[in-house]
Amino acid sequence: ADYACDGIVFSTPTGSTAYNLAAGGPIVHPGSEVMMMTPISAHTLTSRSVVFPAGISLSVDSHDNPDEPLVSADGQPAFASPVVFPLQISVSIRAFPLLEETGHSHFRVLRNKMKWG
Repeated sequence: ADYACDGIVFSTPTGSTAYNLAAGGPIVHPGSEVMMMTPISAHTLTSRSVVFPAGISLSVDSHDNPDEPLVSADGQPAFASPVVFPLQISVSIRAFPLLEETGHSHFRVLRNKMKWG
């Protein structure tokens, strides 16, 4: 598919409440094995986030800005390089262990983080 937008955010459920949410993407439970793709400042009313199963690989290319598109990964400094395209995006097979307190509730954390009553 082609997107007319300023950029695209790819995220896992853990990152769904960060830049993905700010760009209009969905909040996804961290136990879900999915990857989200959310257009940034899409130039159409019909562009929406898409949720994909974790086992697939997506290929991303830049057609309208072949000079030096920017690439950034999880808060790392962005770099400009046309040679990274097409870019393959997939969920790693390696797990990232997170420590949780006893009685941890994703929904309680979300309610506090989003200031939902």
